[in-house]
Amino acid sequence: MRVWLPIAILCIAPNLILGWDHFGVGGMLFWIGIACLAIAPFTLYCYLRLETLRPVFTVAVLSFMAGLGMSAYNGVKMTINERGMWADRLLADLDALLFFGDPWPYVSWLHFPDWHFVYHWAWGLFICFALFKAREDVRAISGWFILWGLVAPVVQFLVPAAGPVFYDDLGLGDRFAAIPEPVYADYLWALYTSQGTAVGGGISAMPSMHIAAVTWAAIMLRHWTAWAFAFAILVLSVVTGWHYAVDGLVGGALAWAVMALVKRVRLPGTGATSARPIGDRAGAAGARL
Repeated sequence: MRVWLPIAILCIAPNLILGWDHFGVGGMLFWIGIACLAIAPFTLYCYLRLETLRPVFTVAVLSFMAGLGMSAYNGVKMTINERGMWADRLLADLDALLFFGDPWPYVSWLHFPDWHFVYHWAWGLFICFALFKAREDVRAISGWFILWGLVAPVVQFLVPAAGPVFYDDLGLGDRFAAIPEPVYADYLWALYTSQGTAVGGGISAMPSMHIAAVTWAAIMLRHWTAWAFAFAILVLSVVTGWHYAVDGLVGGALAWAVMALVKRVRLPGTGATSARPIGDRAGAAGARL
C-alpha cells in the first residue's frame, strides 16, 4: 500500500482540482458507500475464516481511494462536457468504415429489457471483485488509478463525444434513431444541458471506460471467464447505444497499454521488471481465499 497509495493520490488530485466545481459530496459518499458494501463480505470472511482483520485495512483504504477516484473522475468529466461535443460524427463514420456500416444493426437483435442490470450492476460487482483480488498487486492497482485518473480524462478532453444514443440530441440527424433509449439517458442529458452536478453525471463515449475497466480486470485475473465477460460488455456497449464500437476498442487498448507500462516500470517492493506477469500475485493471493 505504501507504493500504490501515493500513485493513487497523484492520479486523483488533478481531477479533484480541475473538476472541483462539479465535485459533489453526495457523489463521493455514493461511490464510497458502494465500495464499503463491497468490503462487507470480505470483512465477514476474514473474521469467520481467517480469524484476523488485518487484510481488511488494506481493502478498506483501496475501496475508499477507488470511490474517491470515481467521484473525482465524474467531476472532471462534467467539466470537460462544458466544452461541448464535436467528435460524434467522426467516430460514427470511423465505425462505419471499420465494420462496413454502422455496427449497431448487426447486434441490435441482442437487445433485451433488463440489459442495464448486466451493463451497470453486474459490471460494478465484477470490478469490485477484481479490485479485491488485486489488493496485493502493486502494479495492477497502480495501473487502475493511472487509467482512470490520468489516461481517461486526457482522451476525453481530446476526443469529446456523447455516443450514438445522444446523436440526434446533438443535432446530427436520425442516424441512430432506431436505438431504444437506454436507462439513465434522460438523466444524463438533462445534467449535460443544464451543466448541473449530480451523482454519476457526465457524458463521454471515447474511450469506453466500461471496456477499459473490464479489460484491466481480465488482464489482471488472467482467466477466460473474465475475457468472456469483457467481450459481453463490449457488445452490450454497442447494443445499448452508449458507445460506438471504436470507443470500446480504444478503451481496451488503453487498458492493455497502461498494464504493459506498469509491468515494465520498476516500482518499490515489486522486484525486477522481468518478474511474474500481472495477475500472478493477485491470483496467488486469491487462491488463499
